[in-house]
Amino acid sequence: MLAHADERIQGVSVRRVIDLHCIAKFKMAYLNRAIALASVPAEMLDVMDATYRVLDDVTIYRDTGLNREQSGTALTRLKKRFSKNPDGTLSFNSLYETERDRKVLECFTGYVISKGAYNNIALFNEFKGLMIRHKFLDQNSAEFDQFFPHLSLYAIASMHGVNFLLPCGTIATAAAGWQTPADGDPRLGVTITFPGLAGQTKTVPVGLSLFETDLNAADWVDGYEARRHATWDLPIEVTSEPKLRALI
Repeated sequence: MLAHADERIQGVSVRRVIDLHCIAKFKMAYLNRAIALASVPAEMLDVMDATYRVLDDVTIYRDTGLNREQSGTALTRLKKRFSKNPDGTLSFNSLYETERDRKVLECFTGYVISKGAYNNIALFNEFKGLMIRHKFLDQNSAEFDQFFPHLSLYAIASMHGVNFLLPCGTIATAAAGWQTPADGDPRLGVTITFPGLAGQTKTVPVGLSLFETDLNAADWVDGYEARRHATWDLPIEVTSEPKLRALI
């Protein structure tokens, strides 16, 4: 878990943020633009690798008919069919391309990832498992489950305001807040925001989900009714109730 607001340069979370940035930057640069297979941007190979890492197994199987290991093997094989052009772009050799190859190629180049890298249920189960494994909790103990919202809120407060220093020099920032789906209640979470990306006509931030929860913001945010914005630009804390509260 993220525990401070220093610039992060390594770790699982940083790897995921780098992948999200790679995908978002590519999609914004080539939004609504056709890409010829004889002149493919060189960064597409990185985008394909990043997409493979962040897509869930269900989506991969639905789109390709392959499990993660099989699709990874197919992707490695496909990448070898790209050759470098004199201008630095890549050319894809589509000779003998199969329907399965086409599905794998489309799967790992066709997504801007909106699903969170983590969710509070997986976080809690992993944390509880560690407590049991190190004998801080009994295997059959259910008492610890009452702290499920506490851990979720603590994770949100800990991630909020953290900066991620990416290899390209870009600084991405995590911000706590909530999103309201069209058919549901406002759900607490954390988004990662990148500064304006290349290829855009304006410099605007691009935000993607980093941590998602099933917690209704109306129940778990102190002063929710008075808030006009769905994100915080101030430090936040977890109160004893527990609820999230801005430090003002």
